[in-house]
Amino acid sequence: MRRLTSLLLALTLVLCTALPAFAADAAQFTDIDNHWAKPYMEQVIADGLMNGINETTFAPNDSMTRAMFVTMLAAYDGADLSEYTGSSFTDVAEGKWYAPAVEWAYKNNIVSGIGEG
Repeated sequence: MRRLTSLLLALTLVLCTALPAFAADAAQFTDIDNHWAKPYMEQVIADGLMNGINETTFAPNDSMTRAMFVTMLAAYDGADLSEYTGSSFTDVAEGKWYAPAVEWAYKNNIVSGIGEG
């Protein structure tokens, strides 16, 4: 658990990027070419932990959202997100790219909501 926590914190601080639903190759991202963290970004892309915010933009200087973070956690865990089709939260609409990862994180006691849903 300590190793996982350290890795996730490091990724969050260093990469600050996104995870939409498409397979990525680091070569397609034109905004990482001269970035100091390029080797780290290439590794998480190759490992399938992160993609960009679209097909050509990795956005290494953007902030990571909670949706991006739980999606990265699910990828790191190797979770089969096809099992998570519903939503336990009123502010997480079914069908959004991050909804299965949020539901996975909720069902695995990684995140919790506030109030009633």
